[in-house]
Amino acid sequence: MKMYDMNEYRQRKNLELEINRAADGELSLYEMTVLEQKLQQFPDLLDTYRDIMALPDLGEAYPDADNLSAANSARVKRILEFIESEEKSFRNFAEESLIWFRRYALAASIAILAVVSGFYLSYDVSENSEVAMEQLFYPDDQLESESYVLYLEELFDQ
Repeated sequence: MKMYDMNEYRQRKNLELEINRAADGELSLYEMTVLEQKLQQFPDLLDTYRDIMALPDLGEAYPDADNLSAANSARVKRILEFIESEEKSFRNFAEESLIWFRRYALAASIAILAVVSGFYLSYDVSENSEVAMEQLFYPDDQLESESYVLYLEELFDQ
């Protein structure tokens, strides 16, 4: 971006933030007037500002929301205290994530084992079915993985 474009981009972002503050009612009347003057340079933002400011106030739709009875206020307070006490009883994030990781890793391992076993047992070996079952329960003495491990051990011992 050119320097001019970067400055314009920053101005637009700052104006967007000011529009948000104005919509939230955080700006005074003077600040809103200054904002409208700045928005004259950006007609699209000015239209957006006017559209946002023309929206109805939702607080009028629920006038009783602020006037909770004493009983409801006490209930809300108890619920919030219960939530805070529950949050404090949790372990820190690292411990919780390790616990959940172990649970999901175990579940995934079991699922993978079940799927692989299902495929292995569903494979049609009608000719040598006895040999296949014997190999499943009583594997050969020398497996390829064992010979590879021996190869690696010999390689590292050198």
